[in-house]
Amino acid sequence: MFWLSKRITTNNGEKLGVSSIEYIILAHLRRRELINEDKIGQYGKELIDDLNDMFRGSWEAQSGTIYPILSKLDRQKDYLIGVNKKTPLGPVKKVYTLTDKGRSLIDQIIRENYESDLEFLEQYQEMLKPFIDFFKEHPIEESEQTEGVNASEDADHIICSHCGTPADENAIYCSLCGSELHSNEDSNQSSID
Repeated sequence: MFWLSKRITTNNGEKLGVSSIEYIILAHLRRRELINEDKIGQYGKELIDDLNDMFRGSWEAQSGTIYPILSKLDRQKDYLIGVNKKTPLGPVKKVYTLTDKGRSLIDQIIRENYESDLEFLEQYQEMLKPFIDFFKEHPIEESEQTEGVNASEDADHIICSHCGTPADENAIYCSLCGSELHSNEDSNQSSID
């Protein structure tokens, strides 16, 4: 995720930049606008929950990180505007909405950095979709999992028991799912030690 921080130069020569997490927040809010075809905002807690759902354990958005960044994007950088709104159940909460400057910035960053790759990314996503759907429909039962991920051996390679991907016998991690690979021999050896 950390390669996401970007700097761009605007048409009038102004240099603008965002950190990785600022980029993710701006991109998420812009994505919501594009999906809803409207300039909509979001409460900070909802934004954190959405990011955690989106990244599903590969990265965790925490309030101690996100709220100061939202404040910075609002007060110092003028990429967001935070407006206090009373919620239906009582307390006043801040709703964060992209400013024209923030919207323009994230659009330019995406366009400059990913436009040439969009077709590839769409095809790649299409290729992975059946796997994602399958794994959602067929989760590994807890009884099937052991501490770490065991891999079965097969000649010169091992098979990740988590996702079934073949790996070189010297591999430590699965190239598809990232799970640690342990051959049966290694597992038996560690239980003897």
